[in-house]
Amino acid sequence: MVFWGGIVFMGLGLFLMLKSLLLSRRCSETVTGTVVQIGERVDQTMPRCYKAYYFPVYAYQVDGVEYRSAGKEYSRKREKFEVGAQGEVRYNPNKHSECVINDKIGYTFIAKVFLVVGFFLSFV
Repeated sequence: MVFWGGIVFMGLGLFLMLKSLLLSRRCSETVTGTVVQIGERVDQTMPRCYKAYYFPVYAYQVDGVEYRSAGKEYSRKREKFEVGAQGEVRYNPNKHSECVINDKIGYTFIAKVFLVVGFFLSFV
């Protein structure tokens, strides 16, 4: 039973890695984006426990149209991000709202976790 659970984890990991790779390939044009605000995500999964996570929101322009996208970096410290900071934004020339900021693709890390956990469940 554990073996099949590992196979499922590895399958999810491979799916997420493929999704990351395809997104990276589609986003081939580059512009400079600017942090326009610091977003906040609150995690209250445990009662009376308040955890805030902060992330940058980037704005970038393509053909005179402004797009906004949340960066894939998170921090418990708001000071890590600065409004006005700039970063590289790679966008899809066919769908300008689809982008990768500072070469951070959100699925890559979690995909690696799924692959490692799946491997250990299946073969160790």
